[in-house]
Amino acid sequence: MPSATQTLSSTLSSLSLRGSQPSQPPTTTTPFKVAPLEPSGALNEQRFPRVELTPALGDKFDASVRLKELLQLPKEEGDAVLRDLAILVSHRGVVFFQDQHDLVPEDLGILALRLGELAGKPAESTLHMCVFALSSSLLTRALPASTRGNKLSLTGRPKFYSHPTQELSETGLPLGKISSLPEKDGRQISFAESGLTSKGWHSDVSFEPYPSLFTILKMHTIPKVGGDTLWHSNYHSYNALTPAYRAFLEGLTATHDAERFRIQARVNGYKLRTEARGHPANDGDAFQAVHPVIRCVSLSSSFLQRSCAAPDSSLYNAVYQLTADVSAGSTNQVTGQKALYVNTTFTARINELSYDESRSVLDYLFKLQHESHDAHVKYKWAKHDVALWSNSVVNHLATFDFSEYRAGDRAVVVGEKPYYDPASIGRREYLEGLQAAA
Repeated sequence: MPSATQTLSSTLSSLSLRGSQPSQPPTTTTPFKVAPLEPSGALNEQRFPRVELTPALGDKFDASVRLKELLQLPKEEGDAVLRDLAILVSHRGVVFFQDQHDLVPEDLGILALRLGELAGKPAESTLHMCVFALSSSLLTRALPASTRGNKLSLTGRPKFYSHPTQELSETGLPLGKISSLPEKDGRQISFAESGLTSKGWHSDVSFEPYPSLFTILKMHTIPKVGGDTLWHSNYHSYNALTPAYRAFLEGLTATHDAERFRIQARVNGYKLRTEARGHPANDGDAFQAVHPVIRCVSLSSSFLQRSCAAPDSSLYNAVYQLTADVSAGSTNQVTGQKALYVNTTFTARINELSYDESRSVLDYLFKLQHESHDAHVKYKWAKHDVALWSNSVVNHLATFDFSEYRAGDRAVVVGEKPYYDPASIGRREYLEGLQAAA
């Protein structure tokens, strides 16, 4: 019978290793050469109860879990909890917090920045500045009187998509305001008329060279019925592909383009933000970037160890020894999992293919994302609920089946430049490795 080390060697030997945590000397209880960035257990389910909404993605925390309180924890304790939260979101795609009425917009920006820093974002990456800039005072004046009372007179399904306008907090943090206002009343993204509600699937600002890492959204004004949001797991999309199709896609790149912004600017007569938007490379008026079709998502290697074994078990130590062996010379052990990185809204074409070939491939990939309901979670908002998701892992989509005003606040922290690493693994392989090792 193979040992624990042998059982996992085929999986762990191919992990992509990267990170920036300083090296720590080995101890008698940690038989590895370089200390991994591991979940501390601070976000344990006894203290912070939660339930899984679907097997593929989505956790919902108990109403007793207060984000405001997490932000007020002493720094060392707070960092441990929030680092674990960042790792959880990177695995589960999206998590939800109920009735966070005490969380003000500025808290969203502070939380997004801390999560990004603890997840290892580049130092140059900060909060994203929305392409459409509109001050809070202008936004208030743009709101018809009827909408301030939570009513918006609409007939049929709205043809617009609520995207944030921008405002600055008292300390200068760029925060977004989403609104169901028509584009004539606010600088919103809108789409051409279509009978398909799936046209709005997207990953936040994937048209930027350095796109979003995490998005935090708090809905403070919701319709009585409708206005749910859906998320889709792009881990699942990758896993659903055959090995031959994966091999075909891996190494290909796609152009992500926000042409819709330029169209609306011309139609409505306003300028777009060309200054840096959350990263020095996110500037200019191209609103276009090239990213890998299959990207590597940076994750903590020790999530594997925490999930499959107790800290004092022989398996735990064997896995740690494996990660130490393959990471000699690096400063931190971090695994990579593969995810599809395309979306209907911004992905325009696959660069290495002809136009017709690209269209055919993208049509299939979009179909895979849109019709795989086993990889979707649909969330029904309650007042002051908060969603936190990883744009490296999921696409999302709002549902426009309501006639009342719908609005919220959000913060978007920019992450790394997406990359493809052939040594990374799929989530299915990762989970099968857990099962084999158990």
